[in-house]
Amino acid sequence: MAHDIQHLERKIRALGDVIAKTAEHKHDEQLLTYIHRPGWTTLIENELVNAQLDALHNHATALDAGLESLVKIADKIGRSELNPQPLPP
Repeated sequence: MAHDIQHLERKIRALGDVIAKTAEHKHDEQLLTYIHRPGWTTLIENELVNAQLDALHNHATALDAGLESLVKIADKIGRSELNPQPLPP
């Protein structure tokens, strides 16, 4: 079975695009303006927002760790003696 490098490249670029787009939105700056409005939220709503922020932070941290791991593993695979490159015909 042949490797579809173009398919992998599209998936890698699509992931990078989503991450870049997310950073460009500046959600953090938007949220910071909202939370300083007088009477912004009740105690219960504040608890809900805090829980959502904790969950999103955990997801973002896991995404970063997963990407770091993937990059390190991909580098090792590319240099591995256990994965020798095919000899020319």
